[in-house]
Amino acid sequence: MKRRLTGHVLNPEEALPVHETQESKYKDKRRLSAFTLAIRCIGSVLLFIYLIYRTVNTSQHQHSLLSYIPKANEQAVWEWPLVHIVNTRFMQEQGNLTALAKARLALFQVFCLPTMRNQSTQQFLWIIKTDPNLDPDVLAALAEELKPFPNFFLVASNNNFRINEDFPGAWRDGAEAQDLSRSLVYTGDQALLENAMAFHRATDPYPVIETRLDSDDGLHLEYLKAVQDAAIDILKQPGNEEESRASWMYWCSRRHVEWHFAEKLQGNEAIWKQITTFGAFQGIQHKNLCITPGITVGFGYGVSEKDVPVYGHHVLVDKIRETPNDEACGLPDHNDCLQFVEGFVFEAIRSRSPTSAGMLKVDVNAHEVATDAWLYFAYLNMVRDKFSIQIQQLKWMNEYLSENLLKIAEDNLVGQCTTGHSCKDDAKASLNALIASRVNSTLS
Repeated sequence: MKRRLTGHVLNPEEALPVHETQESKYKDKRRLSAFTLAIRCIGSVLLFIYLIYRTVNTSQHQHSLLSYIPKANEQAVWEWPLVHIVNTRFMQEQGNLTALAKARLALFQVFCLPTMRNQSTQQFLWIIKTDPNLDPDVLAALAEELKPFPNFFLVASNNNFRINEDFPGAWRDGAEAQDLSRSLVYTGDQALLENAMAFHRATDPYPVIETRLDSDDGLHLEYLKAVQDAAIDILKQPGNEEESRASWMYWCSRRHVEWHFAEKLQGNEAIWKQITTFGAFQGIQHKNLCITPGITVGFGYGVSEKDVPVYGHHVLVDKIRETPNDEACGLPDHNDCLQFVEGFVFEAIRSRSPTSAGMLKVDVNAHEVATDAWLYFAYLNMVRDKFSIQIQQLKWMNEYLSENLLKIAEDNLVGQCTTGHSCKDDAKASLNALIASRVNSTLS
């Protein structure tokens, strides 16, 4: 019997066969609905259990790394001639971008960490701030690398200071100590950190200097010692407050060697294989530009953070030169308020790869990098001897980036414009082009 409709209303008794009454259909529907509901409930319970497990597991994983939440020791005694802080950012505001995090961890292991653990002085505190929600596996691996060093501190925080005019605050006057006191610290000696946190006031007897280092860059093994010696010689200290000493000071370098990730390079065929195996090198010398790795600001006795100007690295030299003498660091010539660190062939090494937020100089130009065999091998020997970078690790790094390039670029694109990171149209265009090229090469 065909089902009949009366207008828009279904007549249940007439429209259905005897054996398929509306009541029997509703019973079937109720049975089906009950079954579906049960499945959904079970699924929801399982999902809820998984989320609890994931949260607890991540929390336990993090707390298994947690050493302490620091609190300044107001009875502290300081044994070093100054308080030296090195600040590094790692995956802040990007903790969920796992492919990018793993690649940046690899760059950190190859380029940054070796230069810091082998500095000629270890009288500094290296504070590495990372996203509190960083992937647990990456967090564990990063903490494992830093554990052996009592002055290396891995901190769960997205807060930064004195990167440019938009980020006020510093170790001097206690802004950084306050941030640390609210953050989880996974590695490093608690007493050392808490003692250092106590010496943040302008009236404390020790100069404070802060150095900036990105997690994919490295410093010459003598760099921190050179800056410390210069700071002790020039900054005002109790009993040494004469006019020949500065209230504050900047140090930076204009020279670095770049390592470029390289897959394809059209140039000198004799060296092409080496470049695509170990990466490409390029030496850079600026005239009046401070590079970011190694920028250091120093606070002398009696100087508050607000008394020291804050500028981005690209305008620092010009801004210091424009500062009137009566607003400068107290030296007779305001130009002397910034000193270049220039005692080495290269003061820093910078890696250029598709993990870069700004994608600056990622494309390798065969006419700019070293393509003469003798020069290329001179670079290899130099980065090994002056930066403690292992040559075979450069090969591994180049291979890792090549094998994971698509996922890295996709993550980097997602991470564009997150707080504290680059937000440039040309960087997005470069990443989109890189992704398209990689997809096309995979399909062909």
